[in-house]
Amino acid sequence: MKRILPGALCAVTVLGAAGAMKVNDTLFRPAVPAPGEVDLPCRRLSIPSGKALLSAALLGEAGPRGRLILAHGMGVSWDYYLPEIRRFTALGYQVLAFSYRGYPGSSGRFQGFPQAARDVAAVMNFSGDGPLTLWGHSMGAYAVCAALALTERPVERLVACAPFDAPAEAIRQLARQGIPGGQGTALAVNAAQRLRFGADAALRAQDGLNGRPTPALILQGSQDNEVIPDGCALYAHRQAVTNPNARFHLITAEGSDGHMTLIRRNGQREVNPDTFPLVEAFLTEVP
Repeated sequence: MKRILPGALCAVTVLGAAGAMKVNDTLFRPAVPAPGEVDLPCRRLSIPSGKALLSAALLGEAGPRGRLILAHGMGVSWDYYLPEIRRFTALGYQVLAFSYRGYPGSSGRFQGFPQAARDVAAVMNFSGDGPLTLWGHSMGAYAVCAALALTERPVERLVACAPFDAPAEAIRQLARQGIPGGQGTALAVNAAQRLRFGADAALRAQDGLNGRPTPALILQGSQDNEVIPDGCALYAHRQAVTNPNARFHLITAEGSDGHMTLIRRNGQREVNPDTFPLVEAFLTEVP
């Protein structure tokens, strides 16, 4: 067997790392339209997150209940959640919706799930000292949970709709759903995540929830085929969540039990009548 010289081994390692980075950036390159105009009073903001500036909008600015940060899912813009935003502003919240770095309107490049958690933490720190609530869906649901471990900013309540627990598990699930290259791609992407984000690549949603006793509502669809309830979902790891104020709710109503239908029933333009009342009751209950 030929002996591989240290210089050659180093070159192979560098090329392998570069290839993994390229695969990673291709997988996470956002292909979504920019948020459109909204029919609510809206103040546009730019929020620093590291070296990037996040495009954001503050809606319902006069709301007396404090701010609610809305973290959107992968592959959509925050205006997908306008029905929820209208309801939140009607409840008296100032809704701060934003786009992750690299998404339309925001600078920088989006390079992975830990970046979403870092961006949420940056928006939390930007939000001042008033009452703060977090709401997220899918990748955003993971991010609002994990961000609790990245900042000490107090949070009154948190709602996570279909969160996964660990980024690496979610990436392996994407591979099982048919991304080009399958598990080989997942292996390369997870390696790139470790190189890009260090320890944050291993940050779980449960780590944020367990770090402080924030009241949290976690909703999970029983027929979710993207964040599998007995697979990568935080719901599957609920026994490891030690936060005494976290509660889990499995949605089984037909037509509301999927990954996206948890938010919006097929063919509908309003909030889901099977799930949003649970969120509203949680946000308005008296401690």
